[in-house]
Order: sequence, then structure tokens, then C-alpha cells
Amino acid sequence: MIDSSRFDPEALKLFLEEAGDMEDQIEESLLLLENDPSNQEAVNTAFRGFHTIKGGAGMIGFEELQQYTHQVESLLSDVRGGEKSTSPELISALLGSIDCLRSFCKDLEGIESYDQQGVAASLEEIQKLSGTSADIGEPQTEADPEPTVQSEVSVSNESGFSRFLIELRFPEELLQEGGDPLLLLKDLHELGECIVTAHVHSIPQLEILDPSKLYLHWSVLLNTEKSEEDLENVLMFFLEEEGVTIRRIQGPPKETKAKQKINQGEDQPVQEDAPETKDLPSKQNKETVQPQTQKIEKPAQPRPQVQKKEDSGGSIHVSNFKLDKLMNLVGETVINQARLKELGQEFRTLNRKLGDRYQQIIDDSDIVVRELQDQVMNIRMVPIKGAFLPLQRIVRDYSVKSGKKIKLEISGGETELDKTVSEKLGGPLKHLIRNAMDHGIELQEERVKNGKTPEGKIELKAFHSEGHVFIEVQDDGAGIDAEKIKDIARSKQLLDDETELSEEEAFQLLFLPGFSTSESISDISGRGVGMDAVRQDIESLRGAIFIKSELGKGSTFQIKLPLTLAIIEGMLVQVENQIFTIPLLSVLETLKPLGHQHKTLQKQGEVIELRGEYLPKLNLSRIFNLQKVDPPNLDPLVVVVEQAGERYGLLVDKILDQQQVVIKSMEENFFQIPGIAGATILGDGGVSLILDLPGLLKIALQNRQEPLEVS
Repeated sequence: MIDSSRFDPEALKLFLEEAGDMEDQIEESLLLLENDPSNQEAVNTAFRGFHTIKGGAGMIGFEELQQYTHQVESLLSDVRGGEKSTSPELISALLGSIDCLRSFCKDLEGIESYDQQGVAASLEEIQKLSGTSADIGEPQTEADPEPTVQSEVSVSNESGFSRFLIELRFPEELLQEGGDPLLLLKDLHELGECIVTAHVHSIPQLEILDPSKLYLHWSVLLNTEKSEEDLENVLMFFLEEEGVTIRRIQGPPKETKAKQKINQGEDQPVQEDAPETKDLPSKQNKETVQPQTQKIEKPAQPRPQVQKKEDSGGSIHVSNFKLDKLMNLVGETVINQARLKELGQEFRTLNRKLGDRYQQIIDDSDIVVRELQDQVMNIRMVPIKGAFLPLQRIVRDYSVKSGKKIKLEISGGETELDKTVSEKLGGPLKHLIRNAMDHGIELQEERVKNGKTPEGKIELKAFHSEGHVFIEVQDDGAGIDAEKIKDIARSKQLLDDETELSEEEAFQLLFLPGFSTSESISDISGRGVGMDAVRQDIESLRGAIFIKSELGKGSTFQIKLPLTLAIIEGMLVQVENQIFTIPLLSVLETLKPLGHQHKTLQKQGEVIELRGEYLPKLNLSRIFNLQKVDPPNLDPLVVVVEQAGERYGLLVDKILDQQQVVIKSMEENFFQIPGIAGATILGDGGVSLILDLPGLLKIALQNRQEPLEVS
């Protein structure tokens, strides 16, 4: 593990945020470059990204990463200048360097140790393509002079330099008073090497944005030869502001022998030969290796700043903890609002006039709470493109390895959904993409034989519809053979010979644990665990997955997801003495069936006849083994719900209300109860259990309406 304690925590946090954005941006540009080798802008973007990471590594004092990225940057510089041509080998090596960068960052975050062998192999490949054998991080003895690393731009670890963390948070009225923060940032750039992070989370919605106000604030990492007094002179008119601070995070390092020689009049830095090595420095000698750099004159043009993409999920740097805490507070506010509404009903009973006034206040407050909730939800919303980007790399690497030509087309990346949902989508999407490549897309010879193009195509798209987010993974491959699925199910005794299934029902068998149509196991698929895991992950997000396929033409996997997991519209129902909450988006209709509509069918159990269709009937009282009330309800209601394309009816005694509910997890204090997704606090202080409809349906089918023991 890298000893991250040697870095300033705040500077390290800024670096990791910047590096995370740059890594995704570089990877995307390299994939574009592979498809279009003449795309000079993609080369420039990748170069600037590595340069930014190199500068950031230097500013926090991370010499290993600084030197590694310098090698990659030099290779890209040759590509920019036309000295090296773009080739599949070069793209593969550069993409491998992205993996190494991520490995370094995971180590810094304390997630896992970086892959030393992978870094060494990547460095060797980069040097081979560059035609160099530069030594990176060779351990030095005390008698050895420290090596010099030459760079196109002054690198941030020079002798005599100091590092400062500067926070610039100005009053909103600064622009109205004639202030210009951009001029101040320009002055700071002239003092030395800067990494500037703009914080945008304070920008309001467009309809309430005041163009005369300043909503942005900045964090600046500055590496400079100037003194703290020089910085104070630049910021002298703003230092009295509460949000403007200067903090030295590292002073000038001890003067080296190489620096001493330069100070004595030698114009050129001293180059020292070192034994060739491919390994980065070990922990024990990290402190002894101090790269020396030659300061050269800055170019006339300011160094290009990498523009952060507005649609990137990482453009708002707010910790997940803070967002979750804020969401929790909003949830508590929603609960209190429901309690106040309950109290309003009592007021109206006691005093109609006073109750009406109180109700008006509650109604006005409700508007504010709703607006607050919407704004917090908007903060949590991120473009789904962040979950899509890694998939391009997966398709590219598989194509190179398998020999199949596959093109991934992405649309709807700007579609927004809750950050929690987006973060948990990575696994299911990877499974679906890998299955599409391995099972769906045929070999080139087979595609040509069937009249298709040699190159297979996978479409990945996202869109909003009916209050949900839909994600589709569609391929133009061989399709899914429903009859083959049935035969495999019968051979594994998952289906008896007499049972007839529709095509859609046969496709659902793919989600059974251990079920696979693959005749062999590969490192991609074939073990029968992927699709089961996909469905479990999707259902844990209160979503559903559907399959459509046509032999010879391809398959489509559609994922249906809620916009958020924190607050939902719910229908409150009573069963015996227990109150349950049913997610309203799954409710189709409610009815009071007549006696003849209640039927029992062979192999299907209890059903409700509704307009010529038989719907499975789920008796919640029986499933959860609830204590019977006296007298019993002989005239139950039915709530018709839909889940995963299946409709069924829930028997309830009463329908109480429809309201927003805040989902509270029960797993921290109780074991997970099958069929229960969580709980919510009602206005009267009582607790309502929120039904997990996919789990409930699974329980009902498995147990054939046998009681579920809950202790």
C-alpha cells in the first residue's frame, strides 16, 4: 500500500477528484482515437489529461505517479507531433496506463494496493513504444546525486518551491461591486503551477438564477517559488473575507547537490546515469528519491485547461455522506409534515375556524417542503453516462481478444437518475453487455453467411418514460431460442413435460440460479450465475427486467428503474391490524370483486377473474401469518399491481390513504424479511412496512400461499 499519510489530506482529496474526472475523459478520448486515428482533438484531450494528472501528482508530492505519467505524456507528445502513428498496440498500451492510474488512485483511497506488476509491465510497454529506456524511480544511495527529470513544462516538485492550498469563496455581491474573480485566478497562475477546482453545487436552477450574483467558489493548489507574503499581496483586498484562506501544505525541500551546482553557475542540470529498472521505488526508499527538475520558460499561451464535462457525474464534488445526510433530513421533514397534517384534522374537529387557518399554513408549508425535496432530489440526480462509459472499454477489449468485430452505440447518456441507482447499475450492465457479445453476436463468418454485416452492433440507450428510467441493451445477433431454453429446463428438472410456457415465460427461465444456455464455460460467461445476479441487482433497486428476442435478428434486454430510492408515492392499505405501503407506480387499479370472481384453478391456485383474465391472488394475511381480527373481513378489496410484466392482485381489508413516504432500511436493526423492502413512519408515529413486490411474488409462487413464518 502507498503511505498516503505523507500527503496533505485536503490536497489529496482535490487531486483524487480531479484525477477521477481526467481518467474517464482520457479513456473516452482514446476510444474515439482508435475509431478515428486522425482525430487530433482526441489526442490533445488525452495529452492534456495526463499532463493535468502529472501536475497534480507533483503538487501533492506523489513522485511515483508523477514520473509514470511523464512517460505516458511523452509518448502522447510524439503522437501529437506526428512522430508516432496511432496503432492498436499504442491504444492498448495507453488504455492500460489508465488502468494503472486507477490502481494508484484506489491505493491512495485505501481501497486496494496498486498493481505493482501491472504498472511495471505497462511502463515497459510505454517505453518500448516510445523508443526510450528512461529510469523511473530507481532507488538511490545516500552518496548518489538525485536524478533530474526533464519536462516540457516546469514540474511541480522543484527545489525551492512551496505548495499552498487556497480557498476562494467570495460574497455573492462581488460582481455587482465590480470584482472579477477570473483576473485573480490569472494572477495566481502567474505565480506558479496551479490546479484549479471550480465548485458548482451552489448554482441554483435557471428560473431563479440571478446573473448578477456569484455562485461559484474555487479551490486552488499552487506550487510556487514565491513567498506567502507575495500571495497575500495578490489577495490583499480579499483576505478579510471569511471564505478566502491561504494554507501552506509543504515548504521548500532541502537543497540538493544538483541544485547547489546550478546555484554555483552551471546552467545545465546534472544528469546522472542509473541502472536500468522497471520497478517503482519501494516504501523504504521513497523518501530518498527526490526528482529534480529544470525550470524552463513558460510558453506564451497559457497551458490548456481541461474543461470538465457538464454531463459528467463527477462534475459536482459533494461527498456521498453529505448527500445522504441531507436526503435523510428531508425525509424526516416529509414525515413531520405528515404528522402536522394529522394534527390539522384534530384541530378542525375541535375548532373549525382555527383548524382552517392551521390547514392553510400546512398547505403553504407543504409547497415549500415539496420544493425542498425536489431540489435535493435534483442534487442527487446524475447523468447515466457515468455508468455507460466503462462499457465502451469492455466492448473494445473483448473485440480485440475474441476477434469479433463489435460496435457499441450509446444514446441517452444525458438521462438523469438518482446517484445511488446509477452507482449500482455497473454490475448488471456489464453482465448484459458481456452476454450480448459472447452469446448474442455471432462470429464474422457466420454473420456474413446469414446475410449480415461482418461487424456486430450493440445499442445501449436510456430514456425517461412514465416516471421511470428505461435502459435497453439491444444486439443484432443470433437471438434467443425459446424452445432450446425449455429443453434445457426440462433436462435440469426445472420444468415438467406437461407444462406449456409462452415465449416470454421461457425467457424468464434465464434468470433462474445456475441456468445457462452456453455449452461451454469461458472467462466471459457460461457459468449460469450472471443473469440471476442481474435480476437480483435490478430488483434490489425496485426495478424490473424484460426480454424480447427474435431468432436470427437479435435480442433486447429492457431495464425499468425508479428515478429515486429515497422517497416514493405510496398507497397505504390495512390487512388485519397491520398497515402496509404499496409503491404507487406499480398499482394499476383497485376493485371490490364479486363472489364469482374468486376462483381456484388447478396448478395456479387462487385467482381473481378480471375481464376474462385470471390474475394470481396473493393473500397478505396468509403470507405474513398475521393474527386474525374479530370480526373477520368477509368482503376484501383487491389491489392490482404489475411487476416484471406480471399482473396479480393483493387482498387487503382497507385502502387508507395515498401519500409520500420515506423509505427506512430495516437491515441495520433487523434481519431481512422476505417480501418487505423497508419501513416508513406515518403521521401518527406508527410504522408501515413497505412491500417488496418482486420478493412478494416470488414468495407466493414458491410457497403456494403457505404461511411465511416471521419471528
